Amino acid sequence: MSESARVLQRRRTLASVIAVIFLVIAALLRLTNPQVTQNFADTSLAAFNYVFQTRPAEVQSKTILLDERKRPYNALDWPRSKLARLIKKVGAAHPAAILIDLDFGKIDPTSPRAHVPEYLADLKNYPSPLSSLPDHDAILAKAIRNKSVVLVAHPIIQNGLAINTQVVPPFLPLREASTAVAFRPASGFGPVNSDWLYQYDVSMATNNYLSPAAAALELAYPNHKFVPKRQSSRGEIILRQSVFDSANVLYAKDLRALSRTQIAHLLEGRIVTIGTKERNSAAHSRAIDQIKQGTTLARPLWTGRLEFMATLALSAIFLIAASAYGIHAAYTIGSVAIASFIALAAYQFRIQGIIIDPLYPAGVALASATLWISTYAVTLRQDQLLLAIGFRKLLGERALPDLLNEPEQVRLEGMERRISFLHAKLDGFRNLYDKLNTEELIELSRGFLEAQSEQVLAQKGTINRRGRGQISAFWNAPVYQPGYTAHASKTATAMLSAMDAIHEKNRLELIQKGYNALEMPLKIAVCSGKAKIGNIGGAKDFRYAALGNCVEDSEELINHTSQAGWPLLICHHTAMDLQEFAVLEVIPLPMHLAFTCKKAHALLGDASTAFSEEFLILKKHHAKLTSAVSTRDWQVALELIEICRRKARLDWQGIYDAFEQHVTEHIALTEFTQAEAAE
Repeated sequence: MSESARVLQRRRTLASVIAVIFLVIAALLRLTNPQVTQNFADTSLAAFNYVFQTRPAEVQSKTILLDERKRPYNALDWPRSKLARLIKKVGAAHPAAILIDLDFGKIDPTSPRAHVPEYLADLKNYPSPLSSLPDHDAILAKAIRNKSVVLVAHPIIQNGLAINTQVVPPFLPLREASTAVAFRPASGFGPVNSDWLYQYDVSMATNNYLSPAAAALELAYPNHKFVPKRQSSRGEIILRQSVFDSANVLYAKDLRALSRTQIAHLLEGRIVTIGTKERNSAAHSRAIDQIKQGTTLARPLWTGRLEFMATLALSAIFLIAASAYGIHAAYTIGSVAIASFIALAAYQFRIQGIIIDPLYPAGVALASATLWISTYAVTLRQDQLLLAIGFRKLLGERALPDLLNEPEQVRLEGMERRISFLHAKLDGFRNLYDKLNTEELIELSRGFLEAQSEQVLAQKGTINRRGRGQISAFWNAPVYQPGYTAHASKTATAMLSAMDAIHEKNRLELIQKGYNALEMPLKIAVCSGKAKIGNIGGAKDFRYAALGNCVEDSEELINHTSQAGWPLLICHHTAMDLQEFAVLEVIPLPMHLAFTCKKAHALLGDASTAFSEEFLILKKHHAKLTSAVSTRDWQVALELIEICRRKARLDWQGIYDAFEQHVTEHIALTEFTQAEAAE
């Protein structure tokens, strides 16, 4: 492998750096250009408003639109004489106030007087039939006189421009006939402005006029001044929108089918707004109801700071989780964090009426995570190629896909994990150096290593080292393996069978060369425990290996096979994990061995042997034997050895030969010590 041990970590770092750069850009964009993020806030507001639909507790206003249901408002369809009749009908229902939101900047084009030259107005001393023509603007002024009417100011009046005395706009007599005049808000109306905002002024700070909603409330409730609890420094409030708002909107055409009693039932005591869809006149009614009920929304300054911190925090959660635990864990943890923030925003909106935008922080977090994943995915193929080159001979084609599917498991710089380590050694291999020529020795060694390597790779083990008549491997690294101890034990038993096949195949030829199976037995040891695994090679020399006590114990334990009378020994920790294998404890280990586990066991077979009636009986007597040996009850031990011999298979007799030798040596030593003491 041409890369160093930290190749995967460097690529994760690269992905993290790119994602952090994007996060910084997104944070700066939010700080320097709030208008960009306002679109996200409007979307969040619309979503929350849709989910948490609220029916007003008490409706104080109604809106009458002059539009047709399928056609927008047209001034020619509504001569001011017709508008005057509508106002008379509405006024007969005794509303609390009437708010008229229409454009009176020009003379009614349908009025007969609109076609008479303006100078005829000065010919008061000269009778003329033209001067007696109906004036729709005068008719409208007469209709609103003596009624609680609020007119929305014409832009000329609102902007404080001088009025040409020779040309009297129709707004002037209407203003004189109305009860109050309100300014047209500069925001919150029209297709280019936000429908959520409403400019509410109760101090007449804007062109010396109140806002329409404030003027209507003051006219309807003169003894009470309504001040919104939540209002920006520019006098703006944020209105809720609901599907129930349409129930408070009427079309003027629909009033024709209603009787006077029905109209009175709808409008009596309420503030009625007359306007059009284009002017968003229904917003006045919503503002009136929500201001009176105190249900307007708010977006305090601290919400912006919270959203900024949430952007950084959510992105950090994604990136840290992706770097430490992988892509799937990152999306799981990040999704939980985003859902929690959305829940907080929903709670604030539903209970407190405070708008928190979760869309921008969540969007930036997801985008940064996607950027991290994309960068990592681009380099993943190169990572997989490098890992495939390094691990193909160590893992084999069978286990390699498991590694390449989750390369983040591989920490080449080093990791600590519990493994099962197998060490197999061809005893007496060194004696063949002088008996076989070069080709024969190399062929024998290659055949042995290939056969035993196949057994390791068949159980998805990782080859640690091989050569000079020995091979070592381990399980549960670099990829996690459930039941790794069983895999190692199955490999060990398969190795013995494979070695028997090798001996049988070359038996005649090897005998001619002075070699037979008895001179070169295969010895195997399996130990389990914690180990440090990683690339112990250099930048250009990939060497993935395990280091730890279990590695050293296997080398020590393999030297005990001859004394124990069985070629396959396992440590006590391994035996405890093998509940479905036939294992028997062997003679105690020599005290001089640096062995962390003081007991060793012989691995005799798989579940078919372990649960056979003969073995279960033998196991019971064998347990008594090991207990007698540990308590130094040598005479009882000799009796139990004979019992176990009768119960054991022929090929297991070597275990009890070792026990008999161990016991007789201690009996002899005891007798010698006693005789020496007697002298």
